[in-house]
Amino acid sequence: MDDAFGALAYDGMPRKAPLLKAPPAAPPQPQWLIGAFSSASYNYDHGVAGGGGAVAGTAISRTVAFVDGANVTKIGVFTDSDAVTFLVAGTYANTKAGLTNTRVPGTTETLAYVNGGFAADFSFGANFNTLDTLGVLAPAPFAVFRSTSLSYAGNLYYKFELANAWFVEPQAGATYTETYTYPGGAFLGDSTEVRGGLRVGTEWMWNALTWQPSFLAVAYSPVEQNPVTPSRGHVGARETAKMNVVFSPQFSGYLQVDGRQFESTWGVGVTGGATITF
Repeated sequence: MDDAFGALAYDGMPRKAPLLKAPPAAPPQPQWLIGAFSSASYNYDHGVAGGGGAVAGTAISRTVAFVDGANVTKIGVFTDSDAVTFLVAGTYANTKAGLTNTRVPGTTETLAYVNGGFAADFSFGANFNTLDTLGVLAPAPFAVFRSTSLSYAGNLYYKFELANAWFVEPQAGATYTETYTYPGGAFLGDSTEVRGGLRVGTEWMWNALTWQPSFLAVAYSPVEQNPVTPSRGHVGARETAKMNVVFSPQFSGYLQVDGRQFESTWGVGVTGGATITF
């Protein structure tokens, strides 16, 4: 009979059991993450002046926008794997349309919660709008109108993981916006938008990078307006095709193309951005 202990290099001599070291433990997942992000976008919108043909003519606007901010994430709030993120960002947009030029600096604060496939977020935004109307014969503004817009938005998501790294993520949300004169604070109006959509995506490795394409389609409607406009209750659509590239656990970048349609207006845009995590 072959030596049954040969493979264990045991020579039959009695000895104490060897001390076995446990494999080194995996490094603990960081409980706090700090990140910073930046993006820039260009948007082109085309429609009928006056909204829905009330005034003949074509309305074209071009917008350049920038977003810069930071976020803090706490991992392990109610369970070992859930997380809460607080995000603050500064924004700036400049829109040119005909003889008007609108400058909109602003700020946004967001609180988000993630637990498995479920996610929810709530955002507060403040925009400080300055609209300059240019004279026909002179480039200097001859009329300036200022206002402040405050918005409150909430969204719910649920991400379903599928085979081959694919996923689908239905989502729903609403935004309430109110506008006041500045200075003075006189009420100008408010509106409520509801929306629902679906995001699909996947990921793969290529050239030592993680590529994460996704596509989002959303239907939305301004269900309440004050003062009321003919567009109340109508339905529009927004689409976003995005490619996110993860260069390392600390750095990623993305490029996305957006489309939108509402009544006689349509628009397209492109956005590029990057995120770094410490």
